[in-house]
Amino acid sequence: MAEPWYNRAMVDSLDTSAELALARRLVQADHDPAEADRLARLILLFLILPNPPDVASLFPRFEALRSRLEALTLDGSGEELEEEF
Repeated sequence: MAEPWYNRAMVDSLDTSAELALARRLVQADHDPAEADRLARLILLFLILPNPPDVASLFPRFEALRSRLEALTLDGSGEELEEEF
């Protein structure tokens, strides 16, 4: 039986070095390596996507939360990243 799509390793990453660094920190926070790969890719994808429409009125804390998440991708622990995301 084929492995479910959500259990497959991520390939053709957006930024392999950033994704690998993020995934390593998530593994150090006791994540399964495959789960860490997927979460790292999801976090990076979230950071590169454009803001949602009418962000100021619909999501007033969006910019602050996105900035915090971006800062944690640079120097936060895996545990902090998971909590923030």
